[in-house]
Amino acid sequence: MSYESYPYPPNPAPKTDDKAIWALVSAIFGFILCPVVLHILGWVLANQSLANIAASQGQLTGDGIAKAAKIVSIIGLVLSALGALFFILVVVIGVAGVSTSA
Repeated sequence: MSYESYPYPPNPAPKTDDKAIWALVSAIFGFILCPVVLHILGWVLANQSLANIAASQGQLTGDGIAKAAKIVSIIGLVLSALGALFFILVVVIGVAGVSTSA
């Protein structure tokens, strides 16, 4: 049987999921702009991308990109939380230090 007489076209090459790419872009830009919002967006997009890839039966790839975006988002959220905690402690200690020295 030749290719011309085959009734169905061959399967197309797997495509990288767009949400995985956008998740990684969002996670990386979260370190520059609007950290909490972009890191949460990156995490949500990464989870959606992983679900899409799992349901695509091999038609979508990019699970490594989505996992990287998820890890970068989690790291960004942890660093944002630590930064906020540090800021709060500095302000509280600073205010307490100023009020006791007067």
